[in-house]
Amino acid sequence: MNVPMTLVKELREKTNVGIMDCKRALIKANLNIKDAEKVLKERGLLKITDRLERNTNEGIIDAYIHGSRIGVMLEVNCETDFVARTDEFKIFVRDIAMHICATTPVYISKDELPQSFIDEQLEMHVTKLKSEGKSDSIIERIIEGITLKTLKEVCLLEQPFVKDTSKTINDLLNDMMMKTGENISIKRFTRYEITK
Repeated sequence: MNVPMTLVKELREKTNVGIMDCKRALIKANLNIKDAEKVLKERGLLKITDRLERNTNEGIIDAYIHGSRIGVMLEVNCETDFVARTDEFKIFVRDIAMHICATTPVYISKDELPQSFIDEQLEMHVTKLKSEGKSDSIIERIIEGITLKTLKEVCLLEQPFVKDTSKTINDLLNDMMMKTGENISIKRFTRYEITK
């Protein structure tokens, strides 16, 4: 089912839930916003949004090295030292670091994307599509697809998890918040790679 980006955006603004979760909820609710909100509530995702205002002053910094040529330093924060010391939290952080090593994201979330980057991408693709003789309605649909693809390429939270591509990194983050009952945030990362 083709889900209009405008509906996804509207549901995301109302609920503060990730793009892919909003899209799945809209599909399940036959593109009805109110029903999609109910779907998100049933899945427990709306409870998570209540936690997002709580401070995350604890956590861990982890490093992941792959084959001595690629390395990642990652900081993930949570609310309490108790959660930060659990094996489950440490495994979660290690999985995220390994994912960053494999996929090369540039930003954590789409909120970090500079407007200049978005404008440049849109202008480039619209110009190309117009030169190919595409109509404005077709261009709008193609641009929605290109936007989602670009987000998946450069934004960590939008990327499908390398160990289970049916889930995004945002899905994993939400699952961890549901398990721990705490707000968890991926604070920052740095990826290093030796190039030839």
